[in-house]
Amino acid sequence: MTRIFFLIAALIIHFKTSAQETGFLEGLIVKNNGDTIRGLVKNKNLAPYRILKNVKFKPVNEGKTEVYSPNDLKGYETGANRYVSKLCRDYTGTWTKSFVEILVDGYLSLFELQETLMGVGNEIGYRMLQRKNDTTLFSVNEFSVYEKKYKERLLLYLKDEPALCNEIAGGKYPKSDIHDLVRDYNLLKFKPEPCNNCKKAAVFFCKVFKTSLTDLYLTINDSVQYHIPEKLFIESIELPLYSNIKVCYGSSTEKTCELIFTLPSTSERPYYQLTFQKKVFKIEKKDIRQYQKDIIQARTATN
Repeated sequence: MTRIFFLIAALIIHFKTSAQETGFLEGLIVKNNGDTIRGLVKNKNLAPYRILKNVKFKPVNEGKTEVYSPNDLKGYETGANRYVSKLCRDYTGTWTKSFVEILVDGYLSLFELQETLMGVGNEIGYRMLQRKNDTTLFSVNEFSVYEKKYKERLLLYLKDEPALCNEIAGGKYPKSDIHDLVRDYNLLKFKPEPCNNCKKAAVFFCKVFKTSLTDLYLTINDSVQYHIPEKLFIESIELPLYSNIKVCYGSSTEKTCELIFTLPSTSERPYYQLTFQKKVFKIEKKDIRQYQKDIIQARTATN
């Protein structure tokens, strides 16, 4: 009887410990003094689901969990997602320092403040724009996507690109297309960053469809070009780490371009799938865990 009691107690402890371990992903934290420490990061509770205002962190080879507030860190990474600490206004209108996710990092960056409200799965996100030369976010120079007079404010905020503003005035780029707006603005402003002895990371590109098109190309920063064969195309390209890279894909007469941001080679980094659907070229970011599955499927289809 005593042995059974201790066995049950051990199982309870095991399951409680296992439950506490869930939600941690490979990542890093950046302290206010600039120190970068790698380990396991948790910013969300899974059950019940809740976005954490303070991030939990386990250093490599250490079991102790540390907790950091937005005042303690410059930012952190969890999986393929990056966050920075910024002074911002929450859903109640209160100004406070919070972790915001970097959805797009470029000359014009797109940030999102994510919060959990009352109720299961009740998550809300506030999106903001910030130009590279603006010293502060959530100031006179910040642009909130969700405030009133969106189009009028957007035309004023991006007045340095008249051609783009003409498209906005004509009805292009509603709030739901904010990612497309940021991409097109950044492509107009893009200049390759110098890379002298800089660190690099492997970025995977894959074309999984078979096509009769013979003049397909993948171009990096308007300079290095890769010819894409009719069948399967798999390429691992070493690119400067933590940099915006201009990637164009298509034919000699028509193509699409995206700016991608390179991240370290971890199990959570994305890869990019090259597609051609309804006569439209696309560069789609995919989960790296889907990579092998897509390649096996493509090789089976092309054999």
